[in-house]
Amino acid sequence: MKTKDITQMALLIAIIIVLGMIPGIPLGFIPAPLILQNLGVMLAAILLMPKKTAITVGSFLLLALAGLPILSGGRGGYAVFIGPTGGYLVGFFVAAVLTSICLHQTRFQSLWYKAAIIWLFNVGLVNLLGIIWLVVQTNAPFSATFVSSLVFFPGDTIKAVIAVIVADRLQKYMRTTASVSQS
Repeated sequence: MKTKDITQMALLIAIIIVLGMIPGIPLGFIPAPLILQNLGVMLAAILLMPKKTAITVGSFLLLALAGLPILSGGRGGYAVFIGPTGGYLVGFFVAAVLTSICLHQTRFQSLWYKAAIIWLFNVGLVNLLGIIWLVVQTNAPFSATFVSSLVFFPGDTIKAVIAVIVADRLQKYMRTTASVSQS
């Protein structure tokens, strides 16, 4: 890997960590809070190739698993991964890698396509995995857990749109900077 690649991955890990410093909003009726950290995961999935996305998000999650308090609310450690929100964390990794694969293995690069892929995996799939894990952990009925989790969809949809717009601007800036430095 090139120094540029390592720098990009480290920067995205830092962004994910910083977004986790913003306290989540506890909802009370579901154990998972509203957070901004998944916005950083979405950015990594859009900006990095699949292998680099897997390394970036995987490294972040391994640091959290090792006990560093880098998850939203200053949490970290094994207990968070086996607790009620563990499905969302697994979902971060799976969704980021699938998103990156879909975005980087196709010629479709419209903002609508990117937004649809981000939404499908980083909103739909992450919440589905989170819901399934919550059902396993709490023995609550799937339907009740699903309905309670619908509160995440509007905010996650807004984060998906923001991620697509920010990533698009960053990619344009990086292309411009690269062409200027080559001339």
